[in-house]
Amino acid sequence: MKLAWATDIHLNFLTPEAVQRFGREVAALGADFFLVTGDIAEAPSVLSLLEDLVEASGQACHFVLGNHDFYRGSVADVRRRASELSDEIGVWLGDGLVIDLAPGIVLAGVDGWGDAQNGSPEHSPVKLSDFRLIEDLQVENHLRLIDKLRALGEEEGFRARRALDKALSRSPRRVLFATHIPPYREACLYNGQSANDDWAPYFTCRAVGDVLLDVAQRNPEVEFTCLAGHSHAEAHRRVLPNLEVRVGFADYGTPRVEELRFES
Repeated sequence: MKLAWATDIHLNFLTPEAVQRFGREVAALGADFFLVTGDIAEAPSVLSLLEDLVEASGQACHFVLGNHDFYRGSVADVRRRASELSDEIGVWLGDGLVIDLAPGIVLAGVDGWGDAQNGSPEHSPVKLSDFRLIEDLQVENHLRLIDKLRALGEEEGFRARRALDKALSRSPRRVLFATHIPPYREACLYNGQSANDDWAPYFTCRAVGDVLLDVAQRNPEVEFTCLAGHSHAEAHRRVLPNLEVRVGFADYGTPRVEELRFES
């Protein structure tokens, strides 16, 4: 089974011609499936630009949403619109859907969130654009923001467990798990170093990571591969004998698609 995987493609930074070129790059791989792990565009344009990409590639897109996809909008509204897409355009995995990719291989996923559970969010000087541009995060003070991020993360952890339980009910040999936020610090890199205490609160999702660890430990006969983005830095870490995390490289204005192969 051949998967075309891209992350943090930020199509709103591209001209229409560049979106078409990127779509042709995806098509040229001749993959069986196409997956994007978030940061497709921003709330007003995310779904229309995804449609343009799918039209150019000739291939429906399975996807999760990233933090940028909620910019200039709300989480609930973007997710609602994503869930209403036709199957010809793509499938938003964050709604708990599980996709059979090949015999013994299933795909599940959640959006994830920088959930302020790693590092030192109370003392971090980091001020992300998320806090200004996502309606849900426009709160009155920093402590309230931390509470909100942790609540969003816990919700994603719940969604992750539900999706993984559904995936395992199909008795797979391999589960591909898509998410936007890296679930572990060791897979979230900047200049070759793991995220420090200032950045880890907003660049890792501990709630989802804990669920993945628990589920993988309880199912040692299943191979779990987590595909993520967000940090724009490539990373490949094996967390358990049957759990690996891959984070894709990304650069604004030059989206990249990667070919992954899995034996069915």
